[in-house]
Amino acid sequence: MVRSAKRITRKDIRQPDQFVTLAGQAYRICFEQYRNTSLGVVAFLFAVLLAWWGWGLYTENQAVLAAQAYSRALALHQSRRYTEALEAFKQLDNYHSQIYQRLGLLYRANIYVTLNDNAKAFTTAEELLRREKEPVNRQLGYITLAHAQENQKRWREALASFTEAEKLQGPLKEEALLGKARCSIELQNFKEALNAYRQHASTYPTSERSTEVSLRIQDLEAKLKQSAGSK
Repeated sequence: MVRSAKRITRKDIRQPDQFVTLAGQAYRICFEQYRNTSLGVVAFLFAVLLAWWGWGLYTENQAVLAAQAYSRALALHQSRRYTEALEAFKQLDNYHSQIYQRLGLLYRANIYVTLNDNAKAFTTAEELLRREKEPVNRQLGYITLAHAQENQKRWREALASFTEAEKLQGPLKEEALLGKARCSIELQNFKEALNAYRQHASTYPTSERSTEVSLRIQDLEAKLKQSAGSK
């Protein structure tokens, strides 16, 4: 005999679904169990975001202050007030801006060369080269170091610095090449000097120094020919 289906009353309809009931219980248990941990994680993330935002504002402000200090130092340098400019460029170390700190080192090294304080020029240029990765500034650093070495007649070291400068992409490859030629002459290596001048004549045919270089080439060719004939 077929049993009649159980009649569903309004009371039955109002009863909560079993899945919903169990899920709610599970949520409450989990929330109670992990509430402190969850609040701690949220607080930590908020602190990290706040610190990141604060550091961004700080570094931006440092960059602005460094740029202003650099402009003041550069104005002193252009006015040839070198002693004041030195102190102004040193102040760039007080700002957390690596770009302006390295620029400060570069200008300080050049000023020391101008003032014939070659010992400080060496240490400053070497510090720049340890910290600088950008090719143009590295080239400038090597050129500055080479000039300081030339001033002290350290020809072999100057030749090495000019050679490193010539390898780098930048605006001073011509100067580096001429520096190599000068140092080679001082080292009595006329063949290498001639090669450097010939390379200059080939690479920079319209240079302002082209006439001078042509005369240097003729002079060195004569010396080498005379040297070969005397053997």
